[in-house]
Amino acid sequence: MKSLIRKALNKIGFDIVKIKNKYGDPYSDMTWFAKNNHPVIFDVGANTGQTVKKFREYFDRGTIHSFEPHPGAFAMLEQNTSKTDDVHIWNKGLGSSIEKKCFMKTPFLV
Repeated sequence: MKSLIRKALNKIGFDIVKIKNKYGDPYSDMTWFAKNNHPVIFDVGANTGQTVKKFREYFDRGTIHSFEPHPGAFAMLEQNTSKTDDVHIWNKGLGSSIEKKCFMKTPFLV
């Protein structure tokens, strides 16, 4: 029965994957789905770069595009990733529409 369900799902473009990591570490889980050793990774809402560090642990040859719209967080992201290869940082936000937004003048907290 399992193989019939799997074959039916494969025909419409889906697959069933059993994940070995029972603790649900999302970075480890992502390695199961990466098709090669150097994926292109989009880090949306990059904050100060803590996610870049984790991605680099699991995907040492991946190209990372980090997006952070907040000027204060972006400055720290820039500083924290300046010596990391294949990381491209963008002082922009991503969304479903093209528009300009302004951040209120509030202090940035890490």
